[in-house]
Amino acid sequence: MTSALVHDYFLVRGGAERVAGHLAAVKDFDAFFALAARPPSTPAAVPLESLRTSSLQRLPFVDRYYRSLLPLYPRAARALPTADFDLVLASTSAWAHHVRTTGKLVVYCHTPPRFLWAPETYLAREGAIVRGIGLRAGQLLLSRLRELDREAAARADTYIANSKVTAGRIEQSYGRTAHVISPPVDVDRFEATTRGDADPYAVVVARLQPYKRIDVAIDACRRLRIPLKIVGVGPADRALRARAEDGVEFLGKVEDAAVAEVISGSAVVIVTGEEDFGLVPLEANAAGRPVVAFRSGGATETVVDGITGVLVDRQDAAEFADAIRAAVDREWDIRRLRSHAEAFDIRAFVAAVRDVCDQRIPEVDGGLGNAHRDRLEHAPA
Repeated sequence: MTSALVHDYFLVRGGAERVAGHLAAVKDFDAFFALAARPPSTPAAVPLESLRTSSLQRLPFVDRYYRSLLPLYPRAARALPTADFDLVLASTSAWAHHVRTTGKLVVYCHTPPRFLWAPETYLAREGAIVRGIGLRAGQLLLSRLRELDREAAARADTYIANSKVTAGRIEQSYGRTAHVISPPVDVDRFEATTRGDADPYAVVVARLQPYKRIDVAIDACRRLRIPLKIVGVGPADRALRARAEDGVEFLGKVEDAAVAEVISGSAVVIVTGEEDFGLVPLEANAAGRPVVAFRSGGATETVVDGITGVLVDRQDAAEFADAIRAAVDREWDIRRLRSHAEAFDIRAFVAAVRDVCDQRIPEVDGGLGNAHRDRLEHAPA
């Protein structure tokens, strides 16, 4: 049985790319595909010598302007030579599920494309093809792309969502019911230790995008006079630096080992944006650190309020400041934090996705694969 793994693009390093690297262990894949890729952003588990890309790979500066290529992606995805594989596993929050195959197509969906299905909350913030080509033309383009996206979703044999929130979006956008298998956490990257005697600091680990609302974390830490370390790069970098004062350190792009060290040395990890799932809260727990997160999206599934962290109802600096202060002043049960993260480990993830690909979980009940419902409903003992 021949098989292939397809990911949207390896042009940035984020949670979706990390998950794609773990999906590479689901099968002994014969080939790997992406619409475009750059070696620094391609997971080590995806062999560059076996990675095939689309015609978009030849465009200059594709890694810088890939968000502006919206109209080109569906055709480029359909042109990838995936037709003859018995199984194609697509990892996507954009276009990978548009590939064609005569075999079985299983889609691991991080979220239906926000720029198509929630343009008012994505394109308006990200800058915008709609503004670039005019409002009326942009609306017509998005309407056509949504039609193509829905057609592509209908061709898939099986959908897997990374969270209950995403499963709801899949049903709303595509009319498809999905298994829910949460993304994995590489727990072994982190060592759960007690906090040292050094002055406490907070950490944000995120792409520096406007919708991540990192400005809220900056303002909250300023109120508390708690140092803040920000790990990540992105288009909001300049605006955030202009907003920040003394005590905010921008670490930029950081290797995995260094990220683990920064998190382990912190007093609290802050998540101010709405995530589709979000690995950062679980990574923090793996290091024995609590999380203060916006009560929305994936955080409602990964943060047990009062046990593994604190959920905040609004993206408001004053409310986050209160929650951060409470988290820093409290003694947390490190073993319980670690145990919570271990419920989402890599081995369980790979086995769950493999079961779906091999049709060992043929039925979908209310959006949850029965054998894996406990992975998302797990609560620490």
